[in-house]
Amino acid sequence: MICEYGCEKEAKFILKNGKYCCENKYQKCENVRKISSNRNKGKTNLAKFFVNNNGTKCSFGCGKDAKFIFKNGKYCCEQVVNSCISVKKRMSKSMSGKIIKGIPIQNSTILCEYGCDQIAKYKFKYGRYCCSEVWENCPERKKINSNNIKNLWKTSTYRNKTTKAIKDSRDDLFSKKISKQKLKEWNNPNSKLNSHDRNKKLSKSQTMGLEKLKIKYPIFIKLRGEENIKEDSDSKQIIIKCDFCNDWFIPEREYLYEATFRSTTSLPYFLMFCSEECFKKSGTKTKIKWKFNEEYKLLEKYRTIVVKKTEKNIRKYGLEIQNLHLRGKGFELDHKFSVIEGFKLNIDPDIISHIKNLEILTIQENKKKLGKSSISLEDLLKEINKFNTIGG
Repeated sequence: MICEYGCEKEAKFILKNGKYCCENKYQKCENVRKISSNRNKGKTNLAKFFVNNNGTKCSFGCGKDAKFIFKNGKYCCEQVVNSCISVKKRMSKSMSGKIIKGIPIQNSTILCEYGCDQIAKYKFKYGRYCCSEVWENCPERKKINSNNIKNLWKTSTYRNKTTKAIKDSRDDLFSKKISKQKLKEWNNPNSKLNSHDRNKKLSKSQTMGLEKLKIKYPIFIKLRGEENIKEDSDSKQIIIKCDFCNDWFIPEREYLYEATFRSTTSLPYFLMFCSEECFKKSGTKTKIKWKFNEEYKLLEKYRTIVVKKTEKNIRKYGLEIQNLHLRGKGFELDHKFSVIEGFKLNIDPDIISHIKNLEILTIQENKKKLGKSSISLEDLLKEINKFNTIGG
């Protein structure tokens, strides 16, 4: 006997209604599943709102007061059952680590049912055919899922909710775990972090190059003169002629960055020296003297601590900073009470890296500060105390 529910398989069971079926329940039949899936595609089982005067709790175990009732008489805190926190947790646990894979089929003429119109190579338990072993890898599904996520991130509600959830999950334990993982990777000479290709790529990304310099900072080239700037043929690093002894030297990356930025402002011509000796002989007073003494090394250690603590606070309280999403798009993160002043006054790095000492400024505004503070230490401490009192 053949299954009477349309799958054309051999019948193995007789149901109570007298019909023959390939499964002990007709709902399990492949054809019935397929028909049901197509019929319910795009539909959502929405509950009806009701006034809960008796304090009825959600039937799905979250402990919240019910606001909706389904056709089957069950109560829920949400209009869609899958939105209930308790149901979400159960589904997450049941699917954790599981990947639904299709069964390979050969000589198929059936097209993928996920919209890419390629020949199906796999069949899933519920009867659908796909071009990939995992349905999420179908090219068409990838596009749809990508567009859905992009559209969701455009909505401020979803973006803020997701960002907050991610930041809340990244506690001290999480940070330590990630640090240990990264440390293992760095110590492993065969890891991706130490691969030749990655190092080469990073080296290229951090090298300015003469062509790029001409396009990005034409005023810098004009002020110094093209004859005083050249490029190393192998490393593509910029070589500058010293403004005192006229010897050629490769400036540090930060030194070159400072010089190129100064060329875009109304500040005086930025002198560049190849050594501390030339710097001293020139009699010039600039903050570049930090580069040539022990105090600069101590500043860099202090700055490193502040940066690490700052990034940690951003992950946790980033929503407190206005326009944080603009960071890296012509805007920079700025410490209102500057790191340099914090170092000079020996202020605790926890205060300098506090979320209330952070703001987003344009690159031009930030550089014009030149290490100065836009807030007094007294006012900063007041804001920090207020933040801690509220329970930030």
